[in-house]
Amino acid sequence: MSVLDKLERKFGRFAIRNLTIYILIAYAIGYLTSMVNPELYEYLLMDPKLIFEGQVWRLFTWICTMPQDLSLFIIFMFIFFYWIGINLEKNWGRFKYNLFIFSGYFFMTIGALVIYAVTYFVGPSSEYGMGISVNISTYYINLTSFLAFATIYGEVVIYWMGILPIKVKWLAILDLVLIAYDMISMENGIKAVSGTPYQGYMTELVWCYRITVIISLLNFLIFYILMKKGIQLSPQARKTRKEFKSKVRKIQPMSNIHQCEICGRTSETDVDLVFRYCSKCNGNHEYCQDHLFTHPHVK
Repeated sequence: MSVLDKLERKFGRFAIRNLTIYILIAYAIGYLTSMVNPELYEYLLMDPKLIFEGQVWRLFTWICTMPQDLSLFIIFMFIFFYWIGINLEKNWGRFKYNLFIFSGYFFMTIGALVIYAVTYFVGPSSEYGMGISVNISTYYINLTSFLAFATIYGEVVIYWMGILPIKVKWLAILDLVLIAYDMISMENGIKAVSGTPYQGYMTELVWCYRITVIISLLNFLIFYILMKKGIQLSPQARKTRKEFKSKVRKIQPMSNIHQCEICGRTSETDVDLVFRYCSKCNGNHEYCQDHLFTHPHVK
């Protein structure tokens, strides 16, 4: 039994059904708050400095913050995210999907706090008497969900913009390439301030951003290994597979050796005997040529 299976047996009853719906509701709260009361929305954001000063609710409310500005494209992406979520929950089961999502939130939260604490005491930012507050959102958690989906349903074809057919695995590879390019291209920002007093701070800021991205992807990599490349079945599917294997084991393989039910002679000991199944008996009953027509029929 794997580590995840042991955890599921112990804590599986606490798993939230249809977790994706609650995540989308949290997004809706964030978008509505930003439109109705932008000042209140600022109190939802992740800010390690303010958390260390006592605003601990931000450890949880940042889940409601907007991954991106609201648009028609983002609405379609949320619908797509819902489809991904329900399929992952069906494939993995409620507990494993819950663990995947919440561990992503946990890693991102701890990563932001550690980055702020370290840069507050060490590095160029400490010279200015501050730490680096990384602006994290659920964007990369949604991305890791998509990567997990791609490892299982990579051959599934979706129609990009409703027109272009493309396999999910190619979209996942494209996302990784764009992330790598984005991380590398930030070096241009450092070169733009080369020779200024802020160059060291900019370099530190870029590396903090890169570490944040790596932390978000780390959750996917850990889960990928624990789930044996993401190919795991839900508890109900595993139960069905186990029952099927049990039934298969009970089926005796057909033997190439024929045996008469009356005299017990076999085709192995008497190679010249001819054996036939009786069509008048109920079931499969085999007899040699001497007893095929003289045996009492089984009814």
